[in-house]
Amino acid sequence: MREMAGAALVLATGYGIGKVLAGPFARRPGQLRDLQMAIAVLDTEIWHGCSMLPDAMSRAARAVADPAAVLFAETARLLAPGLGAAEAWSRAVDRFYPDSACDEDDRAILLSLGPLLGRSDREDQRRHLQLLRERLAGQEARAMVARQRYERLWSYVGVLSAAAVILVFA
Repeated sequence: MREMAGAALVLATGYGIGKVLAGPFARRPGQLRDLQMAIAVLDTEIWHGCSMLPDAMSRAARAVADPAAVLFAETARLLAPGLGAAEAWSRAVDRFYPDSACDEDDRAILLSLGPLLGRSDREDQRRHLQLLRERLAGQEARAMVARQRYERLWSYVGVLSAAAVILVFA
């Protein structure tokens, strides 16, 4: 009976480890969707609301969940003391990235907005924001494919590894 309980515990632990390893694949599409939503809010605030950049960033942050909200809230906070838009965005991306499920390509896409932010008229800003949303949508599509492939794979790897451990020690 004790052996069965131990085997069940090892199996459950393996399953849990597999789910943890699959976690970033499961979270990434939703986070990319949140980023697109926040960029859409930012676009609307700049285009229709004629909002100042810190206010537009704050509104975009309120429209989405963490960790995407952190990116926009941090940018708004850094813009307040007079830091340039490019530097504020870059620092905010650096703060956002470690807590997100985004990969290095996503980070590079986000960083590409920094030098363009607040440097031109509303029409040009809108064009850059729409391009960013399109690039993030492409990343989301690739993330969905990766999710379908790797989320299940890592779950199976966890369970099968636990089963192998049980067999070795049985």
